Amino acid sequence: MSNQTAYNTGLLQGISYRILSEKLDSILAIYGLNAPEWKLLGQLYEYKNIKAASLAKILQVEPPLASVLLHSLIKKKLATRVESSTDARIKIVNITALGKKIIEELEPPIKQAMRLAIAGTTPEELAIYLKVLKVIVQNKLL
Repeated sequence: MSNQTAYNTGLLQGISYRILSEKLDSILAIYGLNAPEWKLLGQLYEYKNIKAASLAKILQVEPPLASVLLHSLIKKKLATRVESSTDARIKIVNITALGKKIIEELEPPIKQAMRLAIAGTTPEELAIYLKVLKVIVQNKLL
């Protein structure tokens, strides 16, 4: 580990998270979304016919929060939830056409904001940063 102190590392992480979150929130607000809803909508874009019970695990949140987020997306007509054709206890979730449209419209400005945020880094540095984030998630130290 470098000579960087733990408290300054934490401060730097907190400040960078706040900066990125505020920018993301300002972009998402145009569509009446928040960051947790955006993350869920993105997963619905990636996974088709996903079980509602799987969403909390994917998002790494408690099931009641995943349920609240899903309900919000359904209310906004961005997602649907139906009973499984094989087991009525299982709920299957999908993104709607409107949800797909919003994902596709929001991706470019969010990617542009990220490009501006990481301006001055090399592709190699970005790859290392993403690798470190994945290791942190895998290690789940805290």
